[in-house]
Amino acid sequence: MKKILFLAAALFAFAACNDKPLDDNGTEVKDAISVNPGSASFGKEGGNAEVAVTSTGTWTMTSDKEYSWITPSAKSGKDGAVVKFAVAANETAEEQNAVFTFKTGEATATFTITIAAGDVVGPEPSVQFELADPAQKNLTFEVGGGNAMVNFNTSLTSGDIAVATSAGADWVTAKLASVTTPVLGIVIPANTGAERTATVTLSAEGANDIVINITQKGGSEPEPSDKVNVVNFDGACLYSNWPSPAPFTDMTTFTAEMLVNAESFYKGSNPDQEINTLIGIEGKFLIRIIGASGSDQGDVEIVYTNNSECKLNGVASISTNKWYHIATTFDNGKIALYVNGEKKGEKDLDNGVTSVTLQTGEWTEETSWGSARNFYLGFSCDNRRCLKGNMSEVRIWNKVLTESDLKAAGHFYSVDAASSGLIAYWKLNEGSGDVAKDATSNGNHLKGHTGLATNNAGGSTWDTENIYWTEVDEITVQ
Repeated sequence: MKKILFLAAALFAFAACNDKPLDDNGTEVKDAISVNPGSASFGKEGGNAEVAVTSTGTWTMTSDKEYSWITPSAKSGKDGAVVKFAVAANETAEEQNAVFTFKTGEATATFTITIAAGDVVGPEPSVQFELADPAQKNLTFEVGGGNAMVNFNTSLTSGDIAVATSAGADWVTAKLASVTTPVLGIVIPANTGAERTATVTLSAEGANDIVINITQKGGSEPEPSDKVNVVNFDGACLYSNWPSPAPFTDMTTFTAEMLVNAESFYKGSNPDQEINTLIGIEGKFLIRIIGASGSDQGDVEIVYTNNSECKLNGVASISTNKWYHIATTFDNGKIALYVNGEKKGEKDLDNGVTSVTLQTGEWTEETSWGSARNFYLGFSCDNRRCLKGNMSEVRIWNKVLTESDLKAAGHFYSVDAASSGLIAYWKLNEGSGDVAKDATSNGNHLKGHTGLATNNAGGSTWDTENIYWTEVDEITVQ
């Protein structure tokens, strides 16, 4: 009897030690962990990154050493957690790298961070050596050529200074005059080809180099174009397969904004379906423009559907062939619409929605009205809801931008890709190819489809994977 009791106690102790989860068949679940993305790269200014952790159990994070320039938001957590990394500017002259290891049980995954080399100020030169006129640092010559005399403030003599021209700049003659105070003479011959550039470098022991930039205008090449690349959405759309979906899931606050120029609101189809979609997911969240003829043509509206559709509309309208900045904010169930930085209206969603997910994972072609919906720019449901016009500077933030933020100098036309809270930034200015890049570290690039089937009432088909790039004159919001 004692032997039986001893054996039972041993079995109980072994079971107590084996605390790993079991599946429905009683089989021990193997440890697994992954992080998305697996790496992030920054310029010398640093920035912020977010990492989504998927694991079979609780996890811990360690690093191969202490990094004073990186601050993580957490070092342990559960499946589905998002860890934020704040990366400070690089104050060294070398690229820096860091490795973080996430572990659950015996499984591990790594996340690496790279930051470009910073600028390091060297010691002050021991010899005074500078241009007498700083404007001569950049010299421009006409097609016919010419000459220039460059003077210096220095205690050096001509014999102390070395002169060198850049590779291939044999058309530049640069010599120091043999006088007590050095003077550099530059002679440029006539140019019959394209615009050309060169540098002349003056160096001396114990002194910083002086670099003089030379540009000569071309004799045959046309002036460069000052036009801007944008994307045209007439029978086309953009979509993402969301390699980094975590920042777009269950957002309680966000801002979506873009520059829009509609060529036409009505496309000659069924008036009931004349809608110009800007951004979003059909049946979830959309920003769009009414296209059917009538008093509401050109109205901008925000639509959210969760069993029942609700809208913010009738508060703002736009015209065709004119650039506008359109933005919407979402704040725990309250939406607001801005046009050119001015708040036009706001509303509490009347269906109890307090969060929005703007990613749908894998892209799939919509073949019927009942098919799964996906995130698009310039498209929803079918081709009759495409935008007939151009877009640029599309951004999504995980915070609510204020009217002051939207009206900040230059905000309509460009922002820093490393701005706090900016989780997607599609400039739409590449000008070629079938990819519109996400300028943020999330890397959710957009792919393009063109040639949507004409008047397709049951969904949409695509002729090819491409993007309609077009050049426009300077974008100006009036």
